[in-house]
Amino acid sequence: MKKIALHGMSEIKQHAASRAALRFSASMIRLRSTSIELQVTPVDVSDALPVKQPIGLDETRLGAQGRARLATILRPEDDYGLGVENGIMFAGGGFWPDLAFVALMRKSDGHTIYTTSLGIPCPPEDVVRVIGHQQQRTAGSFIAARTGCASVDWQHHATGGLLEREGILADAIYAAFAIEFHNCK
Repeated sequence: MKKIALHGMSEIKQHAASRAALRFSASMIRLRSTSIELQVTPVDVSDALPVKQPIGLDETRLGAQGRARLATILRPEDDYGLGVENGIMFAGGGFWPDLAFVALMRKSDGHTIYTTSLGIPCPPEDVVRVIGHQQQRTAGSFIAARTGCASVDWQHHATGGLLEREGILADAIYAAFAIEFHNCK
């Protein structure tokens, strides 16, 4: 059985229907259909970046990597640390997709598998607000203030209710595990 320390689960203590719990449980349901046995322990890690809203591939990847590393430090008995960080990417032409990096870090040698979620377009006016606030507020907080949607799942609003953040993240988490445990070497 592989033991995994999962970052960012502090909201489970506060909210029974935590988004983080839902996104991870969705991945675990899919993994149960394979032969992989996992024991998951939530850990509380602070943000791994000095900003609330990463912008760009490097900043977002480093945030996920930092969260995974902190998870392995806080749970040295576990085999893996898992970190997730959402960020806004500039893709040109006024297109700013929001996507997540997932980092699955192997404790034994530090090897890290990275995957990304699909990207949902972030309104350019909200990106301007994020930049204007030196990245100390998330795009979701601005979108929520403008539309009345949930700041932690503005993707649900942006897709007319067809996609939810936990499902988007669950696919990226599942991909990281699939690569680690089924990769042809």
